[in-house]
This record gives sequence, C-alpha cells and structure tokens, in this order.
Amino acid sequence: MPEPIPGKVLRNIKSKNGMTQSEKFWSVSAIIGTCVAVISTYLLKCPMPMIVAFAFDAVTAAHLELEDI
Repeated sequence: MPEPIPGKVLRNIKSKNGMTQSEKFWSVSAIIGTCVAVISTYLLKCPMPMIVAFAFDAVTAAHLELEDI
C-alpha cells in the first residue's frame, strides 16, 4: 500500500511546481461563478445566487487545501 506524501514535502513540491491543470480549472471556475453570481444578485435583487456561489467557493477551497498529516 502506498504511503501518503508528508505535508512538508507536499508543500515544497507545490511551491516549486505551482498549480496543476485541475487546480487551475477549479480556481478559475470559482472566480467566474462568483462574478456571475454578483451580477445575477444585482439584476434579480435576490441573494440566492450569492449564497450558491459562497457554497461552491467553500467546497472548492476545501478541495484545493493541502492536507496536513
């Protein structure tokens, strides 16, 4: 069974190599989704798009967070 990469080593690798394509995709989609939600909230005069964007951004941030071991 493979061993997990220690947190310090993983942070070092991430600082050298940067974000993966998947991480870039999720980050950009969170930014675009938030912008769309801001415009929708203003036009519809309803807070629900911002609530949905906040939930999506929270899940995205948790997904992108490095695990501490």
